[in-house]
Amino acid sequence: FANAGGDSLCGTYHDNLFADPLFCELEAGNLEIASQSPCLPANNPWGVLVGAHGQGCEASVPVEDASWGTIKARFRGR
Repeated sequence: FANAGGDSLCGTYHDNLFADPLFCELEAGNLEIASQSPCLPANNPWGVLVGAHGQGCEASVPVEDASWGTIKARFRGR
């Protein structure tokens, strides 16, 4: 706060982005993001790069929505 020129990071937008950044290979330490990442300028309402790294791969592994019961069932009996 109290930055010269104000505290807004992206022009006049004051919304937050709560989304998976879709890293290409997080486990390998590669923090570049996939082409459909909401962190890329074409995929967010501000039209800016969110973060330090740009696009590094064309696609990422899709995220599957599941209920807590479904997740627990996958590990039952192990």
